[in-house]
Amino acid sequence: MKLWLYPTFGHMPAKDFKPSDKDKFLDGMLIKGRGTRANRDVAALGSAFNYGIRHGIVESNPCHGVSRNPERPRSRKPETIEVNTFLEIAKKRGEGSYMTALIGLTVGITGRRRAEILRLEESALTDEGVKVQAAKLKATEAEREHPIAWSPLLSKLLTEAVRLSKKHDTSYVFAARSGAPYTDSGFKANWSKIMADFVANGGERFAAHDLRAMYVTEMLCRNENPETHKNAATTRRVYDRRRKVKVKPTF
Repeated sequence: MKLWLYPTFGHMPAKDFKPSDKDKFLDGMLIKGRGTRANRDVAALGSAFNYGIRHGIVESNPCHGVSRNPERPRSRKPETIEVNTFLEIAKKRGEGSYMTALIGLTVGITGRRRAEILRLEESALTDEGVKVQAAKLKATEAEREHPIAWSPLLSKLLTEAVRLSKKHDTSYVFAARSGAPYTDSGFKANWSKIMADFVANGGERFAAHDLRAMYVTEMLCRNENPETHKNAATTRRVYDRRRKVKVKPTF
């Protein structure tokens, strides 16, 4: 948003913004090769207009009812050897990068949203498993807990994270040097730096979000429910990275 939306529309009174302004922005960003990113920016702008409607700043949301740039679903699924190499590079970079990689891997083997992992506290690590609170709930929904069963790898990852966090006198599993939990912006900044080194060493770039897709794909290959979305169609459309899907005839 700061890079493109603010310079383009920051000077404009909210009431002067028209649907055609959104169209021009999307078209311009598509030409620059930032079509998908522009969709995210406009979605955020739409949320801002919804806030404006609630508080009497504007009467309608001009971001509604206008088509967005076409998007091609991501198909990248990192392989285990790639993730291991990424982790090794992160560890060599230092504690901040190493912790960032541990967060990403925890998402990759549990399928939980990053927001649910970032604020995980030691009290959530029980003998029965890891208690994770759902981060994405509608206003009408009650809090939902996702207990994660222990596995040798999950135990190893979280034990390592707690060991690093203990040095900063905190109750968070993934703590920054200040003792506070990692922020999403801090995670993204570190991730970009590690990924730059990974690519420089011959690796193929992948997004942090692709690690969650790695989990979903593995679960679907086992014919198990990944329990990531209520809508199975969303799970398959966004996260299913299988290159070959077996189809059975009806007769």
